[in-house]
Parts: sequence; structure tokens; C-alpha cells
Amino acid sequence: MLTVDFNDTYNNFSQAIIPKIYSKAGEVYDPMALDPKHITLKYALIHNSRTATLSKKPLQLNEYTDLDDGSDYEALQLEMRKLHAVSQNQRRGSGDGLENRTLHLHATLVKPNRGRLSENDSSDGSSSKKNNVSLTFRLFVNKL
Repeated sequence: MLTVDFNDTYNNFSQAIIPKIYSKAGEVYDPMALDPKHITLKYALIHNSRTATLSKKPLQLNEYTDLDDGSDYEALQLEMRKLHAVSQNQRRGSGDGLENRTLHLHATLVKPNRGRLSENDSSDGSSSKKNNVSLTFRLFVNKL
């Protein structure tokens, strides 16, 4: 379980979720060695009815929106506020508001490996390993 305050800053948001992403990927999280270019975040605010079919038909990367910096995070906050306003202005159960949405995050971790040779190696002798991690967050919104 992870609680995130979407009124908070992008830095606090990323500091809350990145350790969980590393844990889910089976990688060791070291904040001192974290290189932002080695992790990419994407999100999709999907309707709950779509969530039920994710195991059979996963989201494609083109269905996600980038969440790599503060401006992307502000766009997510704006989208959530708009959906929350719809929720407040329409009768419950209309299906168009935030209460009927799930936030789905997709993270790609690139872990450089030095000294190991493989067919994917670059000319400098380095290679990299990618871990793709998908996380689904139910949104419980107190205020936006």
C-alpha cells in the first residue's frame, strides 16, 4: 500500500514511488546512485472497467503519457482535478469522474552493466538490462 499526496511536489511524489518501483523490479534502490536517465515513468488514468481486462489485454506504451518531470506531473494533477470536478458536479455513478478511474504507472528501469559482454553490447564494452514494471494505484482522493 502506498499513499501519495497529489497536491505535493513532483520531487516528493517521485521520492515516494521510486523505491517501490525498484522493489517491485527486484532491484536495490540506492538514492545516492540514482541517475534519472535510468528510469522513465509513464501514466494512464484508465476507467475502472478497463482495469478488469488489463491481464488479458495490457496497455500499450502509446496509451501512456510521460511522467518524467515536474511539468508532466502538473499535467497529471490538472487532469485529476478536472475529473474530480466532474465527479463533484455530476450525480454519483455517472462513470465519468475520478472515483471511477485507476492510475496505472509504467516504469522502465535501465540498469547499466559494466564488464559483461553480450550481443547487445556497445562499443565501449558496456551493456544494459531493462526492467519494465507496471504498478496500479487506486485513487482515494480527499482533496485536489
